[in-house]
Parts: sequence; C-alpha cells; structure tokens
Amino acid sequence: MIRRNGRQSAAILACTILIGTLLMASALTAPAAAVTSGRDRLTADLTILTTKQLANNKDIPDRDKPRTAQCLAKSIAADIPDADAGKLSDMFNRRAAFDKALEVKWLTIGKKDAPARYQQVINAVHKACPDLEPYIEPMF
Repeated sequence: MIRRNGRQSAAILACTILIGTLLMASALTAPAAAVTSGRDRLTADLTILTTKQLANNKDIPDRDKPRTAQCLAKSIAADIPDADAGKLSDMFNRRAAFDKALEVKWLTIGKKDAPARYQQVINAVHKACPDLEPYIEPMF
C-alpha cells in the first residue's frame, strides 16, 4: 500500500477531476463538431458532380478545374436555406424522396430559364472567386 500525504491526495483528486471534466467536455462536443450543415453537405455533393462534369471540358485548364468545381458548388449552395440544401443533398444521396419543385427552384440556373437565380449564383461567383468567372459564366 502506498502512503500519501494530504497534499498528494489533493493533487491526485484535482487531476482526476480535471481529466474527468476534459473527457466529458470532449464527449459532449465531438458529436456536434461532426455534424455538418445541409449547405455543407450540398456543397460537397455539387463539388463531386461538377468535378465529373468538368473533367472533359477543354475550355478550362486542368490546374483550374478543381477550384472551378468547388467555387461553382459553393456559389450554387450559398443562397439556399440550410433545410432546403439538406433535403437536396438527401435527394442526391437517395435518403429522401425526389422533390421536383425543390430541384427546379434551386438548381435551375440559366440566363433565360431562371434569370434571378442565375444572377444570385453569378454574384456569389464574383464575390468568392472572380478570377474563375470567365470559366463559370459560359456554363449557364
């Protein structure tokens, strides 16, 4: 049996309490940190889709394709409310039923088909990555 004086016992108790508190704090914050927003999930989905679509595009240099895909995805998702973005992501990943109206509302982007939505996306592109706008604008 190990004998300890009062100070050693108090120090051990304090360390035990500190470690316990840190473990509880990390357990409580870890799940929250792992949760991503619907907009983040949609951006990731759109980045994958756009990267595939740009693979054979000869107008965009290969070095700019990853940034172009990411910029376009972020710009498309930027103005979509988180709940709608989450549902769109779930639809892409077949975790939710297809909602044609939601898809048309947010993913129809064109000068003629949806000029207001087109302008939202182009404004987001201009703000986030203006150097890539000449590559992105002709896509619509």
